[in-house]
Amino acid sequence: MSWIWPIIAFAVIALWVYAWIDIIRRRHTMSGGKIAAWVLVILIFPVLGAIVYFLARGAGPGEPVPREPVP
Repeated sequence: MSWIWPIIAFAVIALWVYAWIDIIRRRHTMSGGKIAAWVLVILIFPVLGAIVYFLARGAGPGEPVPREPVP
């Protein structure tokens, strides 16, 4: 059971780092105010902020919108 905590820690850190990378990559599509707000949210609430960021950002320009398969 002691092996689960390092895996959870790695997943949390990876999510947090990926949120930062995504904010940096999208800086040309977001205004300065939005970037500052997301940076503050992710700094204050690292895990919850990253999750909310990915849920709220949606598909950006050039990213395909996920569609349900046609039966």
